[in-house]
Amino acid sequence: MTREDFLERLHRLGFKLETCEAVQEGTWVFKSDKVFSSAEMHDFEINYHFAYFHCWYQNWLMVYPEIESNVLDWFIYSLKQVCTQKGISYQQSLNFLPQRDLSPTQILIRVAFNERIPRHIREKICRHFQKKNAILCKSVSENEFLIDCSVHISPEEIERQKQEALERKNFADECGRLSRLLNISFCNVMAIGTDENLLKRHRQSMDRASGLIAAQDQEEKLQLYFQIFNGNKETKEKAIKSLGIEIGNTDIMKIDFFELKDAF
Repeated sequence: MTREDFLERLHRLGFKLETCEAVQEGTWVFKSDKVFSSAEMHDFEINYHFAYFHCWYQNWLMVYPEIESNVLDWFIYSLKQVCTQKGISYQQSLNFLPQRDLSPTQILIRVAFNERIPRHIREKICRHFQKKNAILCKSVSENEFLIDCSVHISPEEIERQKQEALERKNFADECGRLSRLLNISFCNVMAIGTDENLLKRHRQSMDRASGLIAAQDQEEKLQLYFQIFNGNKETKEKAIKSLGIEIGNTDIMKIDFFELKDAF
């Protein structure tokens, strides 16, 4: 069905619409001279099975002709199931974000959560959806999900994603435990890893470095401060080596030296 055929059929149903320019390729955008009634939207839903987004306050309708409406129904169901299970609240109305770089089979959805949602929860929503539909859904930001109906997901891939998510969660939990136990910032434990001996040496070397910095004169402190907090990778490595701070084979750009600031 072409956009013109679709528009003509809507006119027959009593919809008075005009065509608007679409941002995303393969989508159809229409604007009405009045707000759609619930009865009109019901007529639309029972006659057509396209995914669509209706913006009430601007009286326009965006249609995804390459995506079936049950795809969105399943996403809403998966979102509700996981959020109910985890006690997470969100605003019921979803926002659809057309993008020029998306294909006709892709849809970007924004969910207005009432709190910050951890990554593993967002991934669980995606896996719940994928298990029901076998098409790709991924979390692309803290409140945005991308569905791609052209990419099919096998049960084996869903299980692999589940195991990887569990491994990341277990690693983060262990990093949190070590962070509290050794009084090291969580981001540094995440960067260095869960080698407890290395983390202990890092903790001790940071304490020694604070003492060394405090004992230096003001000019030396200023030079070190610039190297550690404003320098590039090379100058950071030079400063950290001079202070004897141990980080193993960790990329120095991933280490937070904020606690050294008190020594300056």
